[in-house]
Amino acid sequence: MSLFRSPTLALAVAIIGVAALLGGSLGLATAGTRGPLYPGANFVAGPFSGDVSPDKFVECLTPTHWKAIYIWEGDQQSWRHYFNTAGNGVPSFVNQPDVGGMEVVPQFSGLVLLMHPDTPPGYEGFFPEHADEDCSS
Repeated sequence: MSLFRSPTLALAVAIIGVAALLGGSLGLATAGTRGPLYPGANFVAGPFSGDVSPDKFVECLTPTHWKAIYIWEGDQQSWRHYFNTAGNGVPSFVNQPDVGGMEVVPQFSGLVLLMHPDTPPGYEGFFPEHADEDCSS
């Protein structure tokens, strides 16, 4: 006895399955990296053209608007972080890799960007796509 007696039903289930699989992985790739940011947690896509350093990734954001970025390392089953250390009392050693600091923002990665509560809603953030891109792009 076949679970799917109708070929149309089997095709519909297969299409839904493929859409679910691709939707989860392609969602970050199609989300874009330029767009409005809001106070609190924002989900942003990493660079599309190659890996960049965390300081390069956030260099175009106003220093008083962002607090930290986080990325999940699936192979290590742990979070990596990069904190804003510009004039807010956070020591720079917290960004070192041996204490959980992020070494690189990988291409096509998904990140959590924590924005300061005083960030104006709809703040237009810009994230470089590669290491040579400047903030005026």
